[in-house]
Amino acid sequence: MKRGKEFENEIKNSLRYYKDVEKNVMFSKNELLGGKFHFHEDLLPDFFVFTDRGIFWLLECKKIQNKNSFPFWLLKKHQIKDLRRVSKWPNGKGVVLLNFRSPKKSEEKWNEVFAIPIRKFIKYVKSTDRKSLKRSWVQENCMRLEKRKFEVPKTKKEGTVKISGWDIGKLLFKKED
Repeated sequence: MKRGKEFENEIKNSLRYYKDVEKNVMFSKNELLGGKFHFHEDLLPDFFVFTDRGIFWLLECKKIQNKNSFPFWLLKKHQIKDLRRVSKWPNGKGVVLLNFRSPKKSEEKWNEVFAIPIRKFIKYVKSTDRKSLKRSWVQENCMRLEKRKFEVPKTKKEGTVKISGWDIGKLLFKKED
């Protein structure tokens, strides 16, 4: 599996639960929408999400196997530009989902997911001489998503199946401050 695809699949599983069970989300992965994005498919954000609250989310997933920090260069200029553009729209939200995950062969295990709004990310980058986001700063200043299992309908058969994901609903349906 390509680097980061495991995390993207977990987020897709989470969104599938809110779409198929809660029925309060529509989402698309790497597809063009309404002429707003004119990029090659590989340059599109990971997820476009619409909630029943009328909010449009652009989500970019980043898996980091460095225990202590997220290097800024992992978030590409076009990704920042698109997330920022959407965050300026009425009811638009651009968010980076950071997954700090230990390498498979590592003796020490860690697996945490945090949501950082693109505006907060940009503000941090502009305020520091560092070349990375410290994990400790992320833990103190960003929303943590919990790992969870979801029960969803089987795709072509009756019954349900349990899938692994992250509590993305905590982000998508949080009360505004």
